Amino acid sequence: MAEKTKISERLDENIAHMEELFHTCDDIKKKRMNLGKKRDVACYLTFIEVSVDMGNSALLEVLKYLRGLEREEILRVLEQNALGTSDATYFTTIEEGDGLWTGEAVFFVDGFAKAVKIPDDGYPNMGINEADSEKVVRGSNEGFGDSVKQNAALIRKRIRSPQVKVKEKKMGVRSNTNVYLVYMEGIAYPELVAKIEERLEGFEIDGVLDSGVIEQLSEEKWYSPF
Repeated sequence: MAEKTKISERLDENIAHMEELFHTCDDIKKKRMNLGKKRDVACYLTFIEVSVDMGNSALLEVLKYLRGLEREEILRVLEQNALGTSDATYFTTIEEGDGLWTGEAVFFVDGFAKAVKIPDDGYPNMGINEADSEKVVRGSNEGFGDSVKQNAALIRKRIRSPQVKVKEKKMGVRSNTNVYLVYMEGIAYPELVAKIEERLEGFEIDGVLDSGVIEQLSEEKWYSPF
């Protein structure tokens, strides 16, 4: 069994470990912030983009609460689990931060040797389209929709591993369409991933309106004397 990485009181060390674990994951947002009355408490928040609503949620209320406290009060509140959120969970190693895979936010504070999992909206459920093809009798009927962000979140919902990598690209000179390249690190050949990236970056087209456009551009062009 691989040795687990202990969470440090130094925020920079924790950020370095998280960045190493979730490198090449453009769908996972990582935000630095300063909280406290004097804005002297460095914090780090990470979450899957579409699973957290920063506009009106328990997470926002927690951040507002911590913003009005002194540094010593923030550390004391965290130590006593007095955030006022019943489902907040603490963990002591980087690898235990599986709250990220359940669609919740993971919160680090400088000077506090634990991370906090704060519940939020979770993965998108309502509004996800039922699959039109390959329907199943048992299990989930969720299918990909129009939003690549939701589609990437659905993949992470099923495969809860940091080895799932997501690279975001803009395609189309005028449409600027978001395109996600999703692959499993350690399984996909790096040469193949690099070749796909090179091919995507070599396309020159005004607009990408659906996946069929990329499919046609990606097809090999065979030459024949006939």
